[in-house]
Amino acid sequence: MKIRVGSPSFVCLGVTLSAFFLSVIQPPCHWYGLAWIAWVPFVLACVTAHSFKRLMWASFVISAGYWLISLHWIAPITPPGWIALCLYLALGWPVTGALLRFCVQKKVPLFIACPIILVGAEALQGTPVSPFYWRFLAHSQYQQLSLIQIADIFGAGGVSFLIAMVNG
Repeated sequence: MKIRVGSPSFVCLGVTLSAFFLSVIQPPCHWYGLAWIAWVPFVLACVTAHSFKRLMWASFVISAGYWLISLHWIAPITPPGWIALCLYLALGWPVTGALLRFCVQKKVPLFIACPIILVGAEALQGTPVSPFYWRFLAHSQYQQLSLIQIADIFGAGGVSFLIAMVNG
């Protein structure tokens, strides 16, 4: 079966691959090297998708699955809270996808747009409305001591920014 760039299958595959990569860069798998390419399939899916509406739905549904699996430990404590939190966090991926498409249409280079959008999404994930500082790109690099020294100056956002810039 041949998958064409921009087709619904391509979009779903790209978003799913990014969800998988973002899952395995964190413990217990800790394949931290994949963090440097984790968002690439998502970015490619966003900028090549033929249907904006399908991109938004695929991003939401697949990211909801990503969060449901990633936050499985909340389920025994409060199942409705677990589902609500995961659905809330899943809203970030469609917004990120829409912003990436907008930047591409305005001819903003992806190596500039990606880190700003992705680190902005991480920052919004950790606001007082949703103080959820989990599963950031920077967190995957906790054993790379020479790399994370920049966190002394720029914080975890600086480490995430660097990784996201490579993804763009």
